[in-house]
Amino acid sequence: GDYQNITNNHIANIGLVPGHASEGSLASGIMIEKNGSLIEFNTIENTGHCGIGLSSTVSVITIKNNYINNVMLLLNDGGGIYIVGEGESRIIEGNIVLNVKGNTSGTPYPTRYIARGIYLDAHATNVLIKNNTVAHCTEGGFMIHRAHENKLEYNTSFNNGSAMFLQNT
Repeated sequence: GDYQNITNNHIANIGLVPGHASEGSLASGIMIEKNGSLIEFNTIENTGHCGIGLSSTVSVITIKNNYINNVMLLLNDGGGIYIVGEGESRIIEGNIVLNVKGNTSGTPYPTRYIARGIYLDAHATNVLIKNNTVAHCTEGGFMIHRAHENKLEYNTSFNNGSAMFLQNT
């Protein structure tokens, strides 16, 4: 249901067996589909897809002070924190996201790693991304893909394919 608190957990080695997850969300550390959740003080390491992923139905959430490392190890096209769709109030604050890799095995684009630290995908709106550190991501530290009405402030991005990647296609 709505209003879940997911705090102080260590989540590791999720979705790393090829063929066992029928979709990327089943290989993510935390996947949220309901409103009003607080995801805080978690350590998420070694996942096949995203560290934390939101479905397009989540319009109110706080993702704060999490440590996310070594994600996107089995699949491609995702992020340490992945957000898609319209929202009312989404806060992404104080997280550390490291080593978002991507895996192109079996894709038609073997050199196109789509692995971002914090990723706002199509139509993501009303997201505040503040005081996060993102490093060692294959593609972009922060990716804004056809998203709008968002605010990024006081973040640190280093040793990524690009610090920030803006795309409108």
